[in-house]
Amino acid sequence: MRAIAVAAILSVTLAVGACAPKTVNVRSRLLEASKAQDPHFPDEASLQLTHFAYIGDIETADGRFHVVYANAVIRGMLAPRGQAWLALYDEDQNFVRRYELLGRGRPLWCEGGKIYWSGFTTFGLPHEPSQLALFGPPDCPQSVPTGNVADFSQGLDHGLMRREFKYGSSGGIADDPLAGLAAAITTPDSPATPD
Repeated sequence: MRAIAVAAILSVTLAVGACAPKTVNVRSRLLEASKAQDPHFPDEASLQLTHFAYIGDIETADGRFHVVYANAVIRGMLAPRGQAWLALYDEDQNFVRRYELLGRGRPLWCEGGKIYWSGFTTFGLPHEPSQLALFGPPDCPQSVPTGNVADFSQGLDHGLMRREFKYGSSGGIADDPLAGLAAAITTPDSPATPD
């Protein structure tokens, strides 16, 4: 009788376990999409992938996108150097776009349509020189904007680098060279409007 009860419990446990949903490894799927769909993904012969991190998701006017931060180094160099990039994927985990990173900052987290960075950075699309897409105000095409926030809220073609004082991203106001000037301008003794 006891053997029948144990067998029944074991059967139910196995049946329930077989019906449990399988965990989806988003990072693995995004890596496979990059290998298959990104024409500039490291070939492992000349460039070795050293970092591929799923940061989170952004919500934009164009929809929702997964965000990955990646690095690769040139093989065989005595002092390794290479490239870093940000890659975006649609909700079906298809590769959409790649942005080459030109600064030393690293993305930390996503919030709404924004990607928050550790340090100030700038980036573009050097693989498409006719469409160099450095983020910044459209009325200042000669500027190379930097910031600790990449804001894609208005869509992927309308991204802007911004500076935001947000705890955890770039040290906040302590990293801003104009923080003292901003504090002086907004003192209570300052007139509300110029004379």
